[in-house]
Amino acid sequence: MTEQTSLHEESAKLRHDANETSRIAAMRVAPNAGTQRHALLLRFAAVGAKGMTDDEVAEAMGWSPNTARPRRVELLDGDWIGNSGAQRPSFYDNPATVWVINDKGVEFARSQHGS
Repeated sequence: MTEQTSLHEESAKLRHDANETSRIAAMRVAPNAGTQRHALLLRFAAVGAKGMTDDEVAEAMGWSPNTARPRRVELLDGDWIGNSGAQRPSFYDNPATVWVINDKGVEFARSQHGS
């Protein structure tokens, strides 16, 4: 069967019946310029060690939470960001995980800016 579906907005294509290993491998591919994942990774690089909660991601990017969280999960699954171990209050005053860019993400972001 040759039917393919895109993995979010990325140019890499996966078969609709791709196994979990294939999906994980696709997420580890560097985010393509012009995609939401790419923009979000660069935003994580800009905020550095301060990191962002999911609510802060949505606000910073001007996205709905239903867009922001999946993009953050993709970066986490691709090992571009990680859990800082810290929490800040969410918009509803609940504890929210603070996510930060990791060394792999920093290196990639630097390569995008020629730093």
